Amino acid sequence: MAEEIHKKYSSMDVEEFLGQFLPRGPSNIPDSNVSAFQKIAKKTTETAMYGPLINALAPFCVNMQLVDTHATPDPQSGDFNPDLLKPDIAVYRAKDIVDPITQFSRMETHVELKLAAMDDALNDEGAFDPDSELSHDTRGQLVSYANAQMASQYRTHLFTVFICADKARFLRWDHSGVIVTRAFPYDSGESTYLQEFFWRLSHADDATRGWDTTVSEPTPDEAALARHSLDADESEALYKFAVYDDTDLDAEPTYFIAGRSFESHAYPTGRATRCFIAYHLADNRNVFMKDTWRIVASDLVAEGRIYERLRKAEIPHIAEFIVAGDIPGPIHKTVFKPGFGLQRQYQHYRLVLGTIGRPLTSFCSSWEMVNAVKDALIAHQQAFEKLQIMHQDIGVGNILITEDVNGHLGGILIDWDLCQLADKITKGSGSVERTGTWQFISAKLLLDPAAPRTITDELESFLHVLTWVAIMFTPTAMSPVDLSSALRLCYEEIWGEPEQPMGGLGSEQQYKLACRASRCLNLLAPIWTNYSPPSTLLSAPNRLRDHGWMLDLITKALQDRDAWPADDCARLNSVFKARERPNRKRKSDSELEDSMPAQKARLAPEKQSSDPERRILHGLLAYDAHAPSIHLDLRTNPFTQPAMFSHLGRAYNQIDLMQIATNPPAPFMRLYHARVVRGRIRVKP
Repeated sequence: MAEEIHKKYSSMDVEEFLGQFLPRGPSNIPDSNVSAFQKIAKKTTETAMYGPLINALAPFCVNMQLVDTHATPDPQSGDFNPDLLKPDIAVYRAKDIVDPITQFSRMETHVELKLAAMDDALNDEGAFDPDSELSHDTRGQLVSYANAQMASQYRTHLFTVFICADKARFLRWDHSGVIVTRAFPYDSGESTYLQEFFWRLSHADDATRGWDTTVSEPTPDEAALARHSLDADESEALYKFAVYDDTDLDAEPTYFIAGRSFESHAYPTGRATRCFIAYHLADNRNVFMKDTWRIVASDLVAEGRIYERLRKAEIPHIAEFIVAGDIPGPIHKTVFKPGFGLQRQYQHYRLVLGTIGRPLTSFCSSWEMVNAVKDALIAHQQAFEKLQIMHQDIGVGNILITEDVNGHLGGILIDWDLCQLADKITKGSGSVERTGTWQFISAKLLLDPAAPRTITDELESFLHVLTWVAIMFTPTAMSPVDLSSALRLCYEEIWGEPEQPMGGLGSEQQYKLACRASRCLNLLAPIWTNYSPPSTLLSAPNRLRDHGWMLDLITKALQDRDAWPADDCARLNSVFKARERPNRKRKSDSELEDSMPAQKARLAPEKQSSDPERRILHGLLAYDAHAPSIHLDLRTNPFTQPAMFSHLGRAYNQIDLMQIATNPPAPFMRLYHARVVRGRIRVKP
C-alpha cells in the first residue's frame, strides 16, 4: 500500500499546517502537563505509551474520546486490506459508544505510534520517503489506516497523527495525496503543538474536520419511500445525497437516497469513485448515481458536459443523462501543489443517469456479452466520428448490459470522465499517470505512457475486454493454477516504477520462453509476407485505424444466434491467488504458494514437444488459405492444453479478431507479442 502514495507527499511547517487547516479553538485551552509527555517519550515499549498518552491528551479532546485499539482489529477492515487493521489509538466522538471498539467507519481520527526513531515513515532531510524496509513498512501502515477510514466514510479529507519516539507529525489526507508536517518534539514545554492540534480539532465543525456535509440522513418518510423503491432491508443505512447542476449554478440541489455503494474505491488517492442505485425523490424512480472526484485538467471536460454533447449528437448506446455537477465549496477541491511529485488536483463531483444496466460479467449467454460489447463499440465509433471524442477508459466495468421493456438486449458505454477531444491528444499531453484501466490499456501505451492514444489503442482495449471476460467467466478446462498464470501473464501483474505501472510476466522462465518465441516469429516474417497478397499487407495498417473491420467481424458472428451456445451464462472460474503482502508489523513477507510446481508444469506438459518454441507455437498460430494471414486462434491456449475457452472458442474463431495480424510483424507483436514480451523489458532514456 505504501507505493500507492509514492511521490504524493508534500511537507509543511507545523505552524503553517495548523493555521491553514484548523482554526483556533477557544482561548481557555488547558495547561499542558509537560512531565506526562516527557514520561511517554521515555517508555521502553510501544504498548506502554498508549494509556499515558490517552490520559495526557484527554483534557484537550472536548466531546471526543481516545480509545486504545492496538489489540482489537476492525472486523470490517478486510474489505480494504488482506489483514484486519487496528490502529494504536482511535478517536471517536464522545457520544459514540462503539462495540467493537475499533470501527474505521465511525472514527474522527486515529494515532499511530512507533518506539524507535528508525521506524519513522518519513525523513525531513534528503529523500522525504526513504526506501528503508522499516520506513516502507511504517508508511504502508499509515496509508492502510487512512485509506480504510476514508473509504468507509463520506469524507473530503482526513487528519491523522503519527508519533515516533519523541517526535510527532500531523498528516492531512485527501485524494491528491498527503500533506505532512515536519517532525516536532512533543515532550518539550516549548512545543505544545500536539495538544493544540486536538484542541482545535475537537472545536472545529464537521466540514473542517473532513466530513462531507452534502451527505445527510433522510427523514423517516423519505427513508420509507426509498426502502420500498430500492427493496432495501430495514437494517441497511440510507443516506441522502445532494447533487448540483452545472448548467444552472443558482438552482437548488436535487436529492437522491441510496444505501451501500455497489462499487467503491480501494486506494488512498485518485478519483475514489462510488456507484449507487439511488432513489430519485422528485421523480419517484430508481437511477444510477456516481460519486467521484474528477481530475481537474485543461484537456478533460466534466462528464455531465460530455453526456450533453453525446445526447445532442444522438449517439446511440449511451445512458440517459439526468443531472451532474461539481459540489461547491473549497473543501470539495483537493489541496494541490503544481509540479510536486505525482499529485493531481481533483474536484468532488456527482453524476446521475436514468439507465441502470447490468455488469458485463453478469451475462446470461456469451452471445449477450459479445452483443453488449458490439453496442459499446458502436457508441465509441459514433462519438469519435461525429464529435472527435475518444473515450480513453475502455474496460470491463465501463460496458453494461441493458434490457428494454420489450426484452431487447443491448449494451451501453459509460464512464466518459476521462475522454478527450482527439485533436488535444498529443504525445506527452497526458497526465503523469496513464489514464484508463491498466489491464485493458494497449501494449503500446503500457510500454510508452507518454505516447499519444489512437483508435488502434482503443480497439485493442475492446479486444482485451473480450478476452479477459472469456477467460474469467466462460467454461474452461484449465486448472485454477494455470488459469491464474494466464491472467498474470497479460492482465494481472504490475511492475515498474509507480509512475509507470506496466504489466509483465510472472516468472523469469515465462519471460525467457516468450523471448525465444519472439525470435521464432521474427524468422517467420519473410514466409508470412510471401504468402500474403501485397494488397492485404498494404491495407492492414489502415484497418487498425478504423472501427469498421472489428464491427463487421463481431456483427457477422452475432447474426446466427442459434449457432451460439444455449446455456453458457457467466460463471466465475476458480483462480489460484497468490498471497498479498500484508501491511503488518514486522512479520515476514508472504510468498507465492506452490509457484515452482506450476511453472514446471507449464514448461513441460505431457505429450508436448521438448522444444518450447515449437510448443508455444502449437495451437497458437494458424494459417488461413482462404484469407491468407497468420492469426491467433483463440480456441487454444498457447501455454497449456486443452482449450482455454472451451465452447466459446467457436465464437472467437468466427470473430477472428486477430486478423489484424495480416500486417506482419508489427500488429501481431503489438497485440500478442508486445503485450506478453514487454514483461521486465524497460528502456530508459
